Amino acid sequence: MTWSEVVGARRAEVSHPVASRLIESILTKQSAVMLSGDVSSTNELIKLIEKVHPWIAAIKTHIDCMEGASDGWEDVIACCREKDLPIMEDRKFADIGAISYQQMLKGVNIAGWADVVTAHGVSGPDIIDGIIDAWKGEGRQGGVVLLAQMSSRGNLVEAVLTEPVVEMGVGNPGVIGYIGNGSNPEA
Repeated sequence: MTWSEVVGARRAEVSHPVASRLIESILTKQSAVMLSGDVSSTNELIKLIEKVHPWIAAIKTHIDCMEGASDGWEDVIACCREKDLPIMEDRKFADIGAISYQQMLKGVNIAGWADVVTAHGVSGPDIIDGIIDAWKGEGRQGGVVLLAQMSSRGNLVEAVLTEPVVEMGVGNPGVIGYIGNGSNPEA
C-alpha cells in the first residue's frame, strides 16, 4: 500500500469531523507534519507559517507562551485559515470539567479558534465533557487529544496511567487521539 492509500484507509475509519479534517489536510499536503509553533511572538509565528505551510498539515501552538498574543492572535488565526491549517492548542488542560470549560472560553477564547486541544486524563472524563461543551457554546466542534504518556524525566504519567487514559478516551466521541512516545525519559 502507498502512503496515500494507508492514510485514505484511516480516513474511512474516522467519524469525528475534526479528525477527518486533519486527515484531509494530510492527504492534500502529502505530509503528516504538524509544525510546533513554539516561537516567542505572533509575528515570528506568522513568518514561520508563511515559510513552511506547503509542507505541514497542521500547527501546534502554546498561546500562553506567546508575546503579543493579546494583540496579534487574530492574525495568526487568519493566516492558518488562509493556509487551511488546523490548529491544535497544546494547553494540556488538567482541571475538573467546569474549570476546563471556563478556561476554554475566558481570556483568549480557545474554543473560538482551536480545532484540537490537549488534556490530561488524570482528572477523569468530566474534563473532556467540559472542553467539548465549551466548543458547543461557540457553535463549533473540536477534538481532544489525551496525554497518555510523557517524555520528561521523572514524570508521573507512567504506564499505570497510560492504559486507563486510553480506555477513558475510547469511550468518548470527543477524543480524537492520544499523545504517547517511544522515548526514554531517563535518557
